[in-house]
Amino acid sequence: MMPVYLQQSLENNYASYIRPFLWYSGENKELVAREIRAIADAG
Repeated sequence: MMPVYLQQSLENNYASYIRPFLWYSGENKELVAREIRAIADAG
């Protein structure tokens, strides 16, 4: 089953929001933790 927000996006019927994206490619633990905190702090 496809997530509702993805289905809405594909139908061009979606709310005005942006979902955070974290691209992890072997960075150190501290950097990843800092980035995840920044995403969480953004709401």
